[in-house]
Amino acid sequence: MNTPAPTEMQPGQSRMLQLPAGACLHLSSGRLVLHPTPGWLEIAVETPAHTLRAGEVYVAPRRVWVRLDALAASRLIWRWPVPRAAAAAPLAWRALLARLKPRAAA
Repeated sequence: MNTPAPTEMQPGQSRMLQLPAGACLHLSSGRLVLHPTPGWLEIAVETPAHTLRAGEVYVAPRRVWVRLDALAASRLIWRWPVPRAAAAAPLAWRALLARLKPRAAA
């Protein structure tokens, strides 16, 4: 996935984002409140809001929608997790090459 450019938010501005599991939100400056939605069939209907200050990071524990409310002028950077297939590709490639490699005659 492509990593979006840093997002600037002004005080009072809100934004909704859908985050995949493992997505990382890094607040480089400012302050904002992050409101995650409850998960499917969770016992708790309400989820606690997280107040992020400059330098703090939020990692999505599962695929989730979040609402971000800026309390001050904020700069947010998010990074998507590496897909499992892409992370496993180099290992699979090495295994395939090892099978094709000619063996030394004994």
